[in-house]
Amino acid sequence: MEAQSVETGIGPTCSKKYGFSGRFKALNAKERADVSGMIHEAGFACEFDDYSEVLRLADEIEKLGFDTVAKRVRDRFLGIRMTIVKDLPVWGWDRERRREFKTGERADFVRLWTPYSLEFTTLRRSNWLKGRPCKEVTEHGKFHWDFEVSTSPLLMRVLVLAFPGRSYICDKGIFKVPTPTEFNKMFKGGKVPPIPSSAVKRIQDELADKAKKRAEAEAKFKSAS
Repeated sequence: MEAQSVETGIGPTCSKKYGFSGRFKALNAKERADVSGMIHEAGFACEFDDYSEVLRLADEIEKLGFDTVAKRVRDRFLGIRMTIVKDLPVWGWDRERRREFKTGERADFVRLWTPYSLEFTTLRRSNWLKGRPCKEVTEHGKFHWDFEVSTSPLLMRVLVLAFPGRSYICDKGIFKVPTPTEFNKMFKGGKVPPIPSSAVKRIQDELADKAKKRAEAEAKFKSAS
């Protein structure tokens, strides 16, 4: 193990990859601890869905000159992102040849990044939500989904069931995924089926348990700092 890696607390490969080279080594011990501490705090904030705090900490890291690190914090710790992408080609699926093809039509799409979730994948299929998985590299990673804007209500239904109570960041700011009760009120009488009462009760219990655990973890974190 080389002395520089011991001194900086990060190896040469990761140092270069994550933007710590040079600038990080030039900091004194307190400044290094501050940067590392902010990354830790951002991870804690992400765990409890405090996206505003993640963004604030990323901005502070960027002010210290760590643009790459700040970008990594935003990309890794902001789990659910959505943006509208206009006028994209519409793709179809050739079952016989088992490959995609362009239909010749164009439409506006919701581009969605989420943490990996088997439940989201299962719910997408069971709700007959058509989406295109895309693996090309974008500003927020290598994988995302594209859903036609016309499917937005059904997409929100799947998000409510898969990521209850989570925040998401979109073009207009940071918002909470609606609760099942809020969703049923928003889309009452529409084409999208309401969320059944059994699922509403289950999600309410999950959110209450999550809030309790968050309060306990925050108290423990404050007492340790």
